Amino acid sequence: MNPDPSPGLKLEQETNEDVKVAKNQRATVLQKKISSNKNFVHPFHKNFNMVLNIMLGIKKSVDATLDSPMYRVTDKEYKIKCCYEIAPYRTDSLDKVKACSFYDYAPQIFADIRKLSGVSKSHYSDSLGPE
Repeated sequence: MNPDPSPGLKLEQETNEDVKVAKNQRATVLQKKISSNKNFVHPFHKNFNMVLNIMLGIKKSVDATLDSPMYRVTDKEYKIKCCYEIAPYRTDSLDKVKACSFYDYAPQIFADIRKLSGVSKSHYSDSLGPE
């Protein structure tokens, strides 16, 4: 006489259903938080241009750093400040165009920290969002 395999199968199906319900509930809660959170910046948010320019400035900064195994950071690196001009954008009044300047302080120091932490330039740039 073979034991009935269906109780175990039924338990597994119930567990899978519980997981699906929990995922759907978490997704619903997250969507409500995003829609109610005024700090979430989306493409139609009034500060989206600023956030985009910050991400573009960081990407420019990362691309400008040296990635050589022979390069050694010196004390002078702490005093370096780079300025990158980012693409102009329209202001709230829509008739004014404003350019954005991004300032990068000690870029090679931060590049060295990323390198020592095992974070490559490409992985760091990818973490900021799509091109």
